[in-house]
Amino acid sequence: MTDRRDMAQTMMIDFHPARVEEKPEKPEPLPPSPPPPRAAGQRFVVRRPGMLSSKAAPLKLPQHPVALSNDLINFFEGIYDAALLTDMQGNIIDANVRAVQFFGFTRDHFKRSVIGDIIAGIGGAILETINNNLRNNQFTLLQTDCRRNDGTRFPAEISTSLIALSKKQLLCFFVRDVSVRRTAEEALQKAHDALTLQVEERTRANQELVQEIAERQRIENELTAAIAQLQQHDEAKSEFISNVSHEFRTPLTSIKYFTDNMIRGIVGDISRKGKEYLSMILADCDRLARTVEDILDLSRIDADSLRMNWVRAPIGRLVKRTVDSLRVQAEKEGLRITCTMDEEALFATCDVQKFERVILNIVKNAIKFTPGGGHIEVHVHPASTPYESIWITVCDTGPGIPPEHIGRVTERYYRVGEYVSGTGLGLAICKELMAFHNGILDLQSPVPGTAGGTQVTVVLPRVSPPHVYLLNATPPAAQALYKEVASQGYPLHVSEAVSGFGDVLPSVEKPAVIMLDWTGPGMNAGIMLAHMQGHPDYSALPRLVLTGESLDATRDEILQGLGVAVLQAPWSPGHVLNMLEGMIPDPPVGKP
Repeated sequence: MTDRRDMAQTMMIDFHPARVEEKPEKPEPLPPSPPPPRAAGQRFVVRRPGMLSSKAAPLKLPQHPVALSNDLINFFEGIYDAALLTDMQGNIIDANVRAVQFFGFTRDHFKRSVIGDIIAGIGGAILETINNNLRNNQFTLLQTDCRRNDGTRFPAEISTSLIALSKKQLLCFFVRDVSVRRTAEEALQKAHDALTLQVEERTRANQELVQEIAERQRIENELTAAIAQLQQHDEAKSEFISNVSHEFRTPLTSIKYFTDNMIRGIVGDISRKGKEYLSMILADCDRLARTVEDILDLSRIDADSLRMNWVRAPIGRLVKRTVDSLRVQAEKEGLRITCTMDEEALFATCDVQKFERVILNIVKNAIKFTPGGGHIEVHVHPASTPYESIWITVCDTGPGIPPEHIGRVTERYYRVGEYVSGTGLGLAICKELMAFHNGILDLQSPVPGTAGGTQVTVVLPRVSPPHVYLLNATPPAAQALYKEVASQGYPLHVSEAVSGFGDVLPSVEKPAVIMLDWTGPGMNAGIMLAHMQGHPDYSALPRLVLTGESLDATRDEILQGLGVAVLQAPWSPGHVLNMLEGMIPDPPVGKP
């Protein structure tokens, strides 16, 4: 027997909503079907695929347009679904009670109607399809709208069966309201459509994201390649500049040497005018040599190969010495230059030569941009903010720096204006070198409290002064050193003990440098040097030996063997301080 639930044996006809709106076509008469098999007496058969009429039980039919038995009528009326009984052409013969209640039509109205009046879309073609399916043992399941008496519609699922009577064949349409299911299906379909749309949008977004990632990757690769190429060009440029600068140094040194000799008269007498010209050549050589050194230092900074000679030095003395070296140039330009500082000795860790170049560049800039009759003031003072520090301020009465340029004048090769002389490296190298010193370079224009000029401030971390010990001291040496060394803020500890090295070991503060007075006769100083050489706490300390005007062979051999610095009398002013500045190593925190 064919399973009614087997969808493979069922044709489903689902009417499009637009099709349902059409006026149903009038059923056309169908060709007569072959007569069904007959048994004795009147019988009917509800034919389903696989069921033969010969197996149907005999029924006694009442008087009716189409004679039906009471049992069949009771069965027909008791069906849960609305049931409509039609002839093979779709003319409604009868309807069960459920159909009357369901559609709101009377039985008489049903009997005056065709099936297409009740079930939308059913016409002759559909009826023919239904009959053909029944003949081929197939079910027909319709999904369409049905019309009620009040004009409303509802979605329905209609199945069909063939009822074979002894003299007539009928069609039975079973109508089931699927409004709830249709609503659920529509909601499910909407959810499915929304989900599908969301998936499509996310898929599209993912595709766009993939494309964007690919585009960004392409741009990143191009930028990486461009950066690599720029780095190669920059390295080539730096190497070229470095090579050219090195090539300049040798002829510059020769020009300076020969020019200086000519000024000193080594090649013969030279007129006053000639000496003036030679002095101008020498000054230009010095200027060019400083420019070359700036370029080389920038190249070394880029290559991370700049070497710093860190020492603990008196900043006030370095600043004053630098300003004094430019005083003549300032006076030639008609400028007044002053340098003031607090009496308190101020020490910082620095590379003396490079720090002096910073001050030199700043003061030279002030001289360059200050008109005649102006004033340049340099001041050195301590400060407690932003930390224990030393501030060096250089103020001028020049035109100042326009606000739009103040933030860029420390960039390499940047110059204010189109026709300004110079390389644009002065302040740039100052900023780079101050970064190495853990310091700050700050520019303000105009000078605070005035209407013009420029103030450049250099800030260095402050350190404690280094302690200097003078051992085996004679009164003249002690007096001379105290006058020169202690006056610059170096704490000087003097010991005249000669009984042995153990008696003169510092007991309060470890020395930064030890000076030995060997100006007098005897070997006490030499013995002390030997003891220091073997002492774990003092063998690595810097040592400076003061000797008399004459140095015998024995002393000279001892000093050379120990590799200590020697200062031979008579001492020129500042000579001892110059030596101390380079003898006290003191790397700053975070620097090599």
